[in-house]
Amino acid sequence: MKRKHLLLMISCLAALLLAGYATLRLTMPRTIDEENFQAINKGMTEKEVEAILGGACSSHAPLGCLYFSEGGWGNLVDWEFLRNRNGKEWTGKTFCLFICFNEIGRVEEIYSGHVFQSESFLAKFRNWLGM
Repeated sequence: MKRKHLLLMISCLAALLLAGYATLRLTMPRTIDEENFQAINKGMTEKEVEAILGGACSSHAPLGCLYFSEGGWGNLVDWEFLRNRNGKEWTGKTFCLFICFNEIGRVEEIYSGHVFQSESFLAKFRNWLGM
């Protein structure tokens, strides 16, 4: 009887560890970088953008990124300007993109930026595990 309880406890622990690992893996930030930014062109559909960036957007409004206009580092984009655009945000570990779509769902404007928000608990835990 004790052996069955021990096997059950070990099985439950293994299932719990596997579920935790899967959760950490599935919530990892996407790889969004300069290469992705260069691959996106005006006139692309949202589906084409999702294929390049690896899935649906992270959010519909800028959260923890500093965005720059085409002029570069000295030209910060005002958050209110972005919030009033028909855009979506894709956020990676350190790089983010805000893409504005026109009324027919095609890319109209692209803003790149860098993530500045502090790391979440899951991000810190992933780093600790080397993920």
